[in-house]
Amino acid sequence: MMWGADWGWGALMMISFWVLLAVLVWALVRIASRHERHESPRGPLDLLAERYARGEIDEEEYERRRRTLQENR
Repeated sequence: MMWGADWGWGALMMISFWVLLAVLVWALVRIASRHERHESPRGPLDLLAERYARGEIDEEEYERRRRTLQENR
């Protein structure tokens, strides 16, 4: 008689585990998709500033390109 009760709890726990896992995956997908939708597009000045911050271009090059981009707006 006790074995039947243990089997019932085991099945309930297994179902609960899979439901919880499915809800967690669903929530992560929702969060990731929401983040992608709200991410603002980066403009040329933002990309230029990132390159300068990473050290790919020096200050003189940064200023020259920044002026050029602002003149063409």
